[in-house]
Amino acid sequence: MQVENGDRLCLCRADLTEGAREGTLDFNSLPILEIDTDFYDGVAFAGRESGAATEGQIAVAGLVVPYQLKDEEILFDPAKNKTGILNRVGDIVYTVWDGKKTAEFRKPVTLTRTFADGSVYDSILEFYHVFLEYCRYKNFDGCITQLQMQPFDEL
Repeated sequence: MQVENGDRLCLCRADLTEGAREGTLDFNSLPILEIDTDFYDGVAFAGRESGAATEGQIAVAGLVVPYQLKDEEILFDPAKNKTGILNRVGDIVYTVWDGKKTAEFRKPVTLTRTFADGSVYDSILEFYHVFLEYCRYKNFDGCITQLQMQPFDEL
């Protein structure tokens, strides 16, 4: 994904899903009801109606850009054949506004992606954050909600 010069946090898409799990994208089992990738005009979902409330969970997918690292900030674990980094965006704090501050969530930047062939890829630069705890009690019909994101370094 191309990142604007100077940006460190980028949203790729917003999903309306059912049964999504925090930090996990499983292309074999994740039922995605709607996707919005154009954030210019905000995010809008038609949803499925059940009584008076729109069903589903809202989730956002995105990535963070790594910093220019020093050699000692790049870690390698030969036993697991995995590379890690220090001094990166480790968490994102989301503040939800519905005319006033209504909720705040701190979520880690991590993603486990399972592909159709069963292969698994872990990333510490991508995320998939599900807002089940907020959506469960919220009727979004006709509601305009603002979501503010603030990244925090992990040193």
